[in-house]
Amino acid sequence: MNKENDWQRLTGPVPYKLTNDYLFRALLQENEEARKSIIAAVLGLRYEDIIKAEVTNPIELGKTIDSKTFFLDVKVEINNSSLVNLEMQVINEYNWPERSLGYLCRTYDNLNKGSDYLESKPAYQVSFLDFDLFENNKSLLSVYKLSNQKNPKEIYTDNFTISVVNLRRIENATEEDISSGLRDWAKLFKAGSWEEIKMIAAKNNFIESAVSSIHVMTQDEIFREQCELREARTRAEEIKKQRMEAMEKEIEELREAKENAAKIEQQRMEAMEKEIEELREAKENAAKIEQQRMEAMEKEIEELREAKENAAKIEQQRKEAMEKELEELKEAKSRVEQETAQQKALIAEKDEIIAQLKKQIETT
Repeated sequence: MNKENDWQRLTGPVPYKLTNDYLFRALLQENEEARKSIIAAVLGLRYEDIIKAEVTNPIELGKTIDSKTFFLDVKVEINNSSLVNLEMQVINEYNWPERSLGYLCRTYDNLNKGSDYLESKPAYQVSFLDFDLFENNKSLLSVYKLSNQKNPKEIYTDNFTISVVNLRRIENATEEDISSGLRDWAKLFKAGSWEEIKMIAAKNNFIESAVSSIHVMTQDEIFREQCELREARTRAEEIKKQRMEAMEKEIEELREAKENAAKIEQQRMEAMEKEIEELREAKENAAKIEQQRMEAMEKEIEELREAKENAAKIEQQRKEAMEKELEELKEAKSRVEQETAQQKALIAEKDEIIAQLKKQIETT
């Protein structure tokens, strides 16, 4: 078995996944069949129609990478008529829409000075992402173009396109993604074992060719060192991202705690102010009640005083009435006595007259 095919006897974990951007870049640069097949699968082209797919920014494989100045995007010119920029991105730095748009704009700006704008070559940005770019988009392949917001079916131009392959959504591949071979390529990029790779490569000659290229390249120690450096950088970026997210989360929690503490303090102050206001109102109410009680007592005292005065007046009136009645009784008694004396005098006079009459009778 030659060196290119002896990978078929390997088992267990692969040394590096194709999500390693250095390995991804090397594969696209070194294997034209894989390059053409991947581009055809993403852009919806027939493999046979891609006569030429030339890498316009090749790198010297194995050479030390300066991460500050080196970019691992792959620029490809198709049939001398269109330009494609491909890149693998594992870490979500939350700037991919802006970053990919910058890549696409630079790719589209391909005219030589003095050339007509009609000579501009169509530009495609192809992004392989190992994270969800947009929360509500769960598609394996998403294609974005300039369109009329009032009529999205009205495309402004077909010469300015961004294609995003979400390697976390392989299970959502459409029939078109499957028939084009895009799902198999996505599975290969994520494969972590030789067993998985063998199953994928068994039904796709282009993938089998790609795996052979990968195996040959990774036999080189210097090449592996560069892959390991990229792995280390990715791990460091992931740790940095996690640390930053943890710090941001902690800051957010502290901010929320501060806001909650401020709210609690505000609530406490409001409760205290409310309690003070209630105490003030209670004091005022108590003062009002005391005032009302005093006024009621004063009124009651005044009423008692008036009642006493009225009682004295009534007593005086009763006494005067009794004195008047007594005086009247005295007068009545006096009149009765006078009348009695007169009656006695009349009776005496009558008796005398009767006695005289008796005497005259007797004399006669």
